[in-house]
Amino acid sequence: MSTPNFKNLPEFNKRRRKNNRSSDEQPVERQASRWNDHLATRLIQVGIRDFVREYRAIPGRRYVWDFAFPEQKLLVEVQGGVWMRTRSGHSTGTGVRRDCQKLNIATLNGWRSLAFTSDLVANDEAVYVIADALGRRVL
Repeated sequence: MSTPNFKNLPEFNKRRRKNNRSSDEQPVERQASRWNDHLATRLIQVGIRDFVREYRAIPGRRYVWDFAFPEQKLLVEVQGGVWMRTRSGHSTGTGVRRDCQKLNIATLNGWRSLAFTSDLVANDEAVYVIADALGRRVL
């Protein structure tokens, strides 16, 4: 019996392409994390400190939100990979569908949910919208 040639399998080639990024590209998780860190820093700077990061709001589901304000039942998602040249989880049809399902399930479970792209985090619009949703004033 001969050894199978895995290089001819579509799954193997897909994985190889995914892992062969040029040095200036970062995985989506790192991009999103950078913007999550930026948003966390800005929220703290304006006095909003009562958030939880990487929060599972729906028992029995694997969905994780970037930020949560459990007492106010407010969830926040940062769509960090939207503006990347390569396709990310948020810009594919499957990714958009998954995000819609996640947000709908949260709404049906009594949560309010906000979503921001990296440019909305960078220009502080996310900070002001979150503050408004929490009924807080920031200067």
